[in-house]
Amino acid sequence: MENEGEIINLCISLLKTTFLIPDYVVTRSTSPPDIGPWDSLGHISLLLALQQLFNIEFSLDEMDEVHNFGEIVDLVVAKVNS
Repeated sequence: MENEGEIINLCISLLKTTFLIPDYVVTRSTSPPDIGPWDSLGHISLLLALQQLFNIEFSLDEMDEVHNFGEIVDLVVAKVNS
C-alpha cells in the first residue's frame, strides 16, 4: 500500500503527463474546464491510465461520478487501500 501523499503525487504526475501540462499547478478543485484537453475522451484516458498505474478498476458509475481532481484522488485512495 502506498500512502496518500505518494498517491496524490503520482496522480498529479499522471494528470500532467496525460494532458501535457507540466507547469500547471494542480489542486483538488482542478476540473475539466480548467484544462483544455480534459474533455470526455481525456477523462476516460486519465481514468484508464490511473487504473493501470495503481492496478485498480473503476466501475462505469464511478467514472461518471468523479468531476474534479480531488474526487478522482479520493476514489483512487479508496481503491488502493481497500
